[in-house]
Amino acid sequence: MGRYEYRELIKLMNINQALIRKLKESSLTAESAWREDINQLHKSVSPVECKSLDDVFKKFVNLTISFITLKKALLTRTLKDNLDVKRDDVDYDKLLEYIKNELSPHKYLSRFSAFKVGIEHNYQRYGVPFKYDSELTESLFIAGVKNNSSRSTSDLKADLTLIEDKHQTSVVQQINDVVELKPNFAGVGINLNALISKLNW
Repeated sequence: MGRYEYRELIKLMNINQALIRKLKESSLTAESAWREDINQLHKSVSPVECKSLDDVFKKFVNLTISFITLKKALLTRTLKDNLDVKRDDVDYDKLLEYIKNELSPHKYLSRFSAFKVGIEHNYQRYGVPFKYDSELTESLFIAGVKNNSSRSTSDLKADLTLIEDKHQTSVVQQINDVVELKPNFAGVGINLNALISKLNW
């Protein structure tokens, strides 16, 4: 590999690493918001106040499903803010792989049982028996997480495809601007003004 090719490879890696880093920052922002909400919910549960556990766990379900929606929105905004039609060195497959992993339901399904354990410990501190059949609520949680994760992944994949297609269309248009048909010897001419414009860019 020559020095030029090596520099281009490093440049390509840096750009894609920077994009992944920005996506991770967006994911962490969503995670922080979710953890803050869940901590507040956890603190609000007191066996002494006899708060409805069914309401508590349903709120946990809603907060988590909304959190996945928030994460998708932040990832979408990050992609649109950092990807424009002028970039031809973006590894879209790598971005899609990260998105699929970040929105995979397997990242979230264990959170219900973890929250339940936390509430049980809270009751134990007060010496109050924990009595709540969470089977139905957990089933709703699993279905909601899977559906929202799948829909969010599909939406982001579609957005990423549109961005990539838009870029490819732009590249073709730039080529068409430079190469033009003319009735000369070869039948093809070069629009020098357009070429110089692209080079200056």
